[in-house]
Amino acid sequence: MFSVSKNLFHAVVAATATIHSVFASPLLEKSIINGVESQPGQFPYFVYFGEGCIGSSHGGPNSPPAGCSGSLIAPDIVLTAGHGGNLTNVLISVGATKQHMSDDSGAQIRTCEEWVRHPGFGDFNNDFALCKLNETAIIDESFVRLELNDDASSPPDGTDLIAMGLGVIDNDLNFAKVLRNVTIPTRSLETCQNVYEKYIEILPETMLCLEYNTGTNMATCFADNGAPVVKRVYQGDGSFVDIHYGLASLGLHSDVSVCSDDILARTSGAIDWIKSTSCDTLNSVGSFCKKKTPKKTKAPKHTKASKRTKAPKRS
Repeated sequence: MFSVSKNLFHAVVAATATIHSVFASPLLEKSIINGVESQPGQFPYFVYFGEGCIGSSHGGPNSPPAGCSGSLIAPDIVLTAGHGGNLTNVLISVGATKQHMSDDSGAQIRTCEEWVRHPGFGDFNNDFALCKLNETAIIDESFVRLELNDDASSPPDGTDLIAMGLGVIDNDLNFAKVLRNVTIPTRSLETCQNVYEKYIEILPETMLCLEYNTGTNMATCFADNGAPVVKRVYQGDGSFVDIHYGLASLGLHSDVSVCSDDILARTSGAIDWIKSTSCDTLNSVGSFCKKKTPKKTKAPKHTKASKRTKAPKRS
């Protein structure tokens, strides 16, 4: 996730970074502070990229290289953050629950065969990218199914959303060994703009803000760019639908916490691009892609057989 400091306005990834370099090359990601460990199968659509994404080394001295995160939105398509850089040929762990792919026996390992970034990416806006997998990944959706939000007016302020990730879990920059999640409410854009007014303009069409509580110190943090942020909705039959409202994109850090206020890239703001690019450019097999059926050709009309002429009578 992008990160800017409330005080020094510097990038943690490099102590010597300048204000200009932060905006010109936003390198930081975010993950989970004070969350809880997730159970296998709880977020089967969660995707973790191996080494290769931008800004992938923010942990302590004993921490593994950090990766990027994303969501499996179709059997062959992963949605992630645009600022993670070109992820072509990077290994992907679908259904990831652990930091190290070699330890994650339940995950499906794939490769990002083709990567496309949102054409409007830049200045902290439209932070989206798509990866076409080299091979489809089929996940168990009997417990939970992921849906992309297309309603620009949703969610209302104060809605509890679930963020997840395998990144930094404390102020000492230690990484999670197991996938973690945290529930954080959304905040009004007005409040969010007051927090960020010195740095960027909050764009309601493409950004969504999460609340930061200094008491609980719950937040996303480094090494989770692209991670899904969802609302879990019970379906009444023992199953759930997770509505994908946004992905981890931008955040602040302060004296109180290495990670605090969060801005998401709003899913509804790029829903048309996500679907059209997945279907038309990447030729996805996703259920949201309308399959073109060939037009039926009319059978040629049968012409009436000519009447046979009677043979002349013999005289």
